[in-house]
Amino acid sequence: MKYVRRHYLHNESEVLYSTINPSTGKPIEEPRGSMLGWSIMFIYQFDPVFSVELYNNYKKHFSNELLVFRLFKERYENCNTNMGDIDSGPILLGYSIPANEFALSGAVLSGDYKTARKLERLINFGAIQKEANGKLKYDVRFVDMNISPMAEALILNSLTITKWVKD
Repeated sequence: MKYVRRHYLHNESEVLYSTINPSTGKPIEEPRGSMLGWSIMFIYQFDPVFSVELYNNYKKHFSNELLVFRLFKERYENCNTNMGDIDSGPILLGYSIPANEFALSGAVLSGDYKTARKLERLINFGAIQKEANGKLKYDVRFVDMNISPMAEALILNSLTITKWVKD
């Protein structure tokens, strides 16, 4: 992880760059909220200390309080509204649905339960569970946007994730 810390952390926010050039090993895309959320969740499985550091920096540089919610942005210091891409989906004032949903795992794994409750409140406000043909599905309220099967799996994982403890 020393190499990753030295070469793949964005200087200002101290979170991972989103994309690295496979030929040169150089960062080519700034950190992105949707990528950070699920990366933190997976990194926790093999380096919990680094994962918690990433989450704390992600929260510090990418999120804001709004009443009873905490909102996570898709891009560092960017408040644009646009259609986003396949990962982020629509972006409203810099905030994306995946950036907020995937941040929940990091909050739980980091023991930041206050933020986890605020994110769960936001998710419950913006997503709806449906049962179709005996399968649990998720849809987005207020926006006509399909959720990919992988995103649905990550939503369910985030909503049910717990820290692993050795017996």
